[in-house]
Amino acid sequence: MTLKRISRLGLALAMLTLVPTQQSSAARRRSSPGCRTIRVSAPEAPGNKHRRKRKFSAHKIVDLELEVRFPKKLTGQHELELKIFTPKGNLYQSMSIPFSADEPEAVTGRKRRKATMVGATLPVAGTSIVANSLYGRWKVEAFLDGAEKRCTRPQKFAIKP
Repeated sequence: MTLKRISRLGLALAMLTLVPTQQSSAARRRSSPGCRTIRVSAPEAPGNKHRRKRKFSAHKIVDLELEVRFPKKLTGQHELELKIFTPKGNLYQSMSIPFSADEPEAVTGRKRRKATMVGATLPVAGTSIVANSLYGRWKVEAFLDGAEKRCTRPQKFAIKP
């Protein structure tokens, strides 16, 4: 065999080994249901127990709760990644949260399984948010099972002094 022929054979083998991996990961992303919504709240803030308030005073709250809702059809073991961005667009924190979605129950009458909710806490009081006056409009994005594409629209919220 000539050197030219060996290099072509090596290139062909390399391409064949890459193709199945790319297809299987793309198929996995398509088959996996996305998330529904991201909710940001601060239950300890007065009058904000369950409202979707999007402006929070850093001096009135301790933590923010980030909650992602998934459709009922999601089952099995998964990993949620939340990426939180500062007002200037820099990545502030990335959180990976493994979770298990319950198997759907048999539907009898009106009894149905509730949607899966996965949450995380973003500390505010006593952190670099307050120490460095990182006030303004923040953004949180959600990614499911290592996908490169977000599973829902990003949620924006504001932290003010």
